[in-house]
Amino acid sequence: MDIARTEPRIRRCFFGCNTSAGFHTYYDFLHELDNGRIFIVKGGPGTGKSHFLKEIGNSMIERGFNIEYQHCSLDPESVDAVVVPEIRVVVVAATGHHAFDPQVPGALDEILDLGMFWDEDGIRPHYKQIRDIQSTVARHFHQACRYLHAARTILDNVASLCAEAAVEIKINKLMAKITETLFVHCNDAGFHASERNLFVSSITPFGTLSHLETFLSPETTIIGLVGEHGAGRSKIINHAAEIARVKGIKVEICHNPLDRNYMEHLFLPEPNVLLTAKPKEFPEQNPYIYDLNECLAPWVKEKTRELAEEKANSGYLLEKAVETLHVAKLTHEKIEQFYTPNMDFSRMDNYRKSIENRILNHAEQFNPGWGH
Repeated sequence: MDIARTEPRIRRCFFGCNTSAGFHTYYDFLHELDNGRIFIVKGGPGTGKSHFLKEIGNSMIERGFNIEYQHCSLDPESVDAVVVPEIRVVVVAATGHHAFDPQVPGALDEILDLGMFWDEDGIRPHYKQIRDIQSTVARHFHQACRYLHAARTILDNVASLCAEAAVEIKINKLMAKITETLFVHCNDAGFHASERNLFVSSITPFGTLSHLETFLSPETTIIGLVGEHGAGRSKIINHAAEIARVKGIKVEICHNPLDRNYMEHLFLPEPNVLLTAKPKEFPEQNPYIYDLNECLAPWVKEKTRELAEEKANSGYLLEKAVETLHVAKLTHEKIEQFYTPNMDFSRMDNYRKSIENRILNHAEQFNPGWGH
C-alpha cells in the first residue's frame, strides 16, 4: 500500500561539481548509513543510466517517499544519483570521472552492471573512435578547470584584501548575535549530530545553476549574510554549523562551486532554517539580512574600483570555463552513438523493476507495509 501522508517532497542538488581544483564530489548521501543500501550503477555513455535512476525515483515518489535527485554537473538534465532518505537507499551512477566501488560489499553496497545489456560485438569495432573522443573531452575538461582555477585565484585577491580589512571584534560580535538568534531555545545535546556536505549549486555548461529552492518551504526561516568575498560569511556559516552539531541538530553544508572550501549555505532540516551567503536569491521570503561589509575597516571603500575590476576579471574567466564545459559536453555526447544502438533496453527495464522490488522489500524493515 502507499504511504498515507502528505505529498512527497522532491529535493535536488548536484552529485559533484566542476571546481577550481577539478571535479569534486563528497559521496555524502545520507546522515545515517546503518541498515542502508547503496546500489552502484556501472555503464557507458548512452546506456540509460540516468533514465534507470529517474524511473526508480519516479516509482518511489508514486509510493509516497520523499526523494533527493542528484544531478550531473556536465549534463544538468541527467541524474547521477537518487536518494530515498526515509529507508536509507541510494542508487548512484559511478562511472567516468566519478567512478567508485563498494566500500562494504554485500553489507552496504553492491554493483549493478548495465554492461549485461549491451552487444559487445557492436561496440568493440569503435574502440579507437571512443578513445579519441574521450581524449578530446579530457582536454576540454582540463582546460575548463584551468580557467576555473584562474578565476578563483583572482577572486582570492578580493578575499585577501577584505580579510585584511576585517575588524575581528565586529565579526565576532555579529557571529555571536547570529548564533544566539539561531539557537536561543536549544541546549547542548551531549553528542555531536551528523553533518552532510554537498553541492546544491554547480558550474555547468549552461552557467552556474542552483537547486537550493528545492530545500526550502514557505515556512523556512532564512537568515542572510551579504558582503564581499572574504568578509567573513563562510566563517560565520562554519561556526554556526559547529554550534548546531554540538546541540544535536543535523546540518547540511552546501559548498561554493568555485571554491569548495568556502561554505555558501547552511541548512538545518530541523528546525527548518537556512543561513545563506546568497539571500538575494530569495527576496519573496523576506530574509533577515546581516551586512558583513559593516565589519570592514573604512579604508576598504578606497579600494572599490580595484575590487570591482578583480571581480570582473574573475567573472570573465568563469564565462570562459562555462564555454569550454559546453564544448566538452557536446563532444562527450558523440560517444553515445556507439552505445545506445547496442543496448537491450527492454531487458534492462525488467532488471530495473527487479531492483525496485528489492528496494521496497528493504523498506519493510523501516515500516511494515511500505514495501507494497
